[in-house]
Amino acid sequence: MKKIVLVLCAMVLFSGCTKNEDTSSVANTNVVMNENEFEIIDESQYYRLKKGDKVFQYEILNESQNIVKCGYYPKEPDISMLNGSIVKVSYQAGTGLSTKWTFYYDTENDKFSPVYYSVFDEFGENVVYKENDSIIVSDIFDNTQFYMVLDKFSFPVANSVDPFIQAKIDEDGKQIVISYLTGNDFEEITECFLISK
Repeated sequence: MKKIVLVLCAMVLFSGCTKNEDTSSVANTNVVMNENEFEIIDESQYYRLKKGDKVFQYEILNESQNIVKCGYYPKEPDISMLNGSIVKVSYQAGTGLSTKWTFYYDTENDKFSPVYYSVFDEFGENVVYKENDSIIVSDIFDNTQFYMVLDKFSFPVANSVDPFIQAKIDEDGKQIVISYLTGNDFEEITECFLISK
């Protein structure tokens, strides 16, 4: 019995991530796996996505190729690169946009963003996300640099869990197009707003 406990303790100590492990309630699955039990299914210069038995592991790497953050999830997270130097990690924890959370890592400045929920879009250094009955456009890493609240619409936003259908910044980054539901019959309305900096 003592040997089994010691082996399990050693496995916990020497498996998985060692630096800045993601311990959020969604990510923390108390996984005990040997590094050899994972297969790399996607990677770039700044991240690795691995698949194990019923679990996924991500690793985010800095410019020196050191792991700066990692975590485990029961479902595959979405990891991609933005603008060649920003790692985007998203995880869908349930059904609907409100259960999707996203964070970013700036590889050039070695900086993490806050975790955003209900992300619709990114453009340049900005992120677009839903917060209550508003759409927020904010600097990804520092909302003191830019933060814009869009909550004045032509029609009242429908009383729904996810009343916003789309919020997308146009190609030149000067406008945002928002589609939302209104009224008891959930009529879809689309409006454009200027992004003022």
